[in-house]
Amino acid sequence: MREVQAMYSDAKERKNEKGQGIAYYMMGNVYLNMNDLDESSNAYKKGLEFLRKISPLPVIITELYSYYGDVLNEQQRYKELDELTVGWKEDVEKLIMENLNMSEVQREIMWFYYDIACIQAAIGLEDYERAQKFLDDAYRFVHSEDDFLSTTWLTTAAQLRLKQGRYMEALYLNTRRMSLVNPDEDKAIYLSVALQRSDILTGLNRYEELSKLYKRMYF
Repeated sequence: MREVQAMYSDAKERKNEKGQGIAYYMMGNVYLNMNDLDESSNAYKKGLEFLRKISPLPVIITELYSYYGDVLNEQQRYKELDELTVGWKEDVEKLIMENLNMSEVQREIMWFYYDIACIQAAIGLEDYERAQKFLDDAYRFVHSEDDFLSTTWLTTAAQLRLKQGRYMEALYLNTRRMSLVNPDEDKAIYLSVALQRSDILTGLNRYEELSKLYKRMYF
């Protein structure tokens, strides 16, 4: 944290708005690693305010939007997340216009994570029809099952089906996601996917399977 604060102080002294924005972004990441979501979201918000003033927009702003969106979703601040997506869309469009040589892959990734944030906000606000619209849109950018975008899409799709009470569909999607996780190498990711599975099994009243899952998770 000391280095990030020094980076911010230096950028502030030089009146470098891009430097201050990036410093706040990094500060948000540090707080996120400390699991301090309130400080993390505050830092991301300040970073965004600085970076949105820059012309042309720095591409790193899309990463900041994605992390900030994930934190708001984790905090269940769905209205704020929904509001965030308005500026997010504007900035993605602006970035594409300002960077005509940007690769198709880069454009797809930017739109994909924007779509995911829209889905998360819509799920939280219980607007499942809107969530489905963005889920379908995000799927356009998934090109194979082991694509790194696929794992995020599967998790998000399973969460939508879970909230809709469509438990068998949720279980199918979660099973596909689980097949892409190595519990020994990705313990934190495995636990996240397994926790989603536990919610699905609870909805299905499959308590024997749930008990076995908990043993695998914690023993």
